[in-house]
Amino acid sequence: MKKIVSLFLIFATFILVLSACGETDTGVPDGMKLIENEKVTYKLFVPENWTVNLADGVSGAYVPGDNSNVTLMIMMYSKEYQGLESFCQKYYKDMEATFKNVSAREEYTENQKFGQLPALKYVFTIGAEAAEGENDDNAAQYKFMQIFALDQSTSQVYIFTYTAAAEKYSEHLDDVNKIVAEFIH
Repeated sequence: MKKIVSLFLIFATFILVLSACGETDTGVPDGMKLIENEKVTYKLFVPENWTVNLADGVSGAYVPGDNSNVTLMIMMYSKEYQGLESFCQKYYKDMEATFKNVSAREEYTENQKFGQLPALKYVFTIGAEAAEGENDDNAAQYKFMQIFALDQSTSQVYIFTYTAAAEKYSEHLDDVNKIVAEFIH
């Protein structure tokens, strides 16, 4: 009987230890914090050392010191687009019309997720306009990752954007990938 009780206690302890890994008792992943906004139904987690910014009416956060940042916007999906890829193409054309120096997009359409939603991911750069009298080659370059995900049940398109100076972009990719993986809609 002592062996059965001992085995049960070992098993129960093992289960408790496993269930505690990776997440706090509040549901927030280890090392992250929730961007809190009572107007949204999703949960966007960012690293604890990032600064939350809700000032622009979108959920966002940035890295103190270099201002690399993430934002999340929601747009309503219209059936006129005939699919998420069509929506993304129009969005990108609008961006090219707005900004002068937009690079060709790197497209990642296979096996992409935003949280649990199927997604499309695009990476591109935008060159800032050079100051008067300067060469465009000296202007700042910003690298963007945009992830588009359609929630069919609500007809909402989530647009997640990571922006960084081109030379800082790869420094925060691990954090950004964790933010993307932990998203809950």
